[in-house]
Amino acid sequence: MSGSRFSIIAFSIVVGLFGLWALIPELLRPHVLIDTQSADADITRAKWAARIGLVRGDLWAEYALATIGSRLTQGPPVEDPEANEAAKRAVRFAPHDARAWLVLGRLADDRTRSAMLLKMSYYTRPNELSIIAPRLILTAQLSGLPDPELNDLLEAEIRKIITQRPALAPAIAAAYRTASPEAKRVFESTLSELDPALLKNLQSSAPRF
Repeated sequence: MSGSRFSIIAFSIVVGLFGLWALIPELLRPHVLIDTQSADADITRAKWAARIGLVRGDLWAEYALATIGSRLTQGPPVEDPEANEAAKRAVRFAPHDARAWLVLGRLADDRTRSAMLLKMSYYTRPNELSIIAPRLILTAQLSGLPDPELNDLLEAEIRKIITQRPALAPAIAAAYRTASPEAKRVFESTLSELDPALLKNLQSSAPRF
C-alpha cells in the first residue's frame, strides 16, 4: 500500500470518528425546557450527551439545567452537587454560556457570591431569550444587597421586556411576586413610567397581609 493511500485511509478514519463524536451527542441530547422538571430519562440522556461531548460546554449547560429543573426559580438556594459540577464544567468549556452562570448563581449558598455569578450571566449574554424569565426572578430575589449594579440590571431588564419583548411580560409578574422589598420598588418605579396599567395589575394581585 502506497504511503499516500495509507494517509487517505487514516484521514478518512479520523474524520469518521470525529463525525461520530459530533453526531452521537446530538442524537442523545433531549429538548431541555428551562425551569421545567425534566424526566429522569431526559436527565440521563443529557448526562450521557455531555459525557460523550466531553468538551462541549453547551451540553454540560443543558445537563445542569435538566438536573436542577424547576428548582431554578423556586424556593431558597438548593444543594445539588450534580447540577453544580455540570455547570462548572459548562463555564470551563464555554464561558460565554449565560445559562451555566445562571445555574451557578442559583446554587450559590452565599447571596453575595450568587449576585456575582448572576451578573456574569448578564455580561456573557444579556439578550438570551431562553433565560430572561428565570434570570429576572433570581435578580428580583437578590436585589437589595449593597450592590447598585444589580438594581441597574434589574431595571434594564424590565425596560427591555416592556419596550422590546412585550410577550415576556408574564416574567415580570412572576418576578414581582417573589421580589425583595427593594426590588419591588425598582419594579414600581420603572413600570410607573413605562406601563402604569401593568403596575396597577401587579399591585392589585399582590398578596396582602
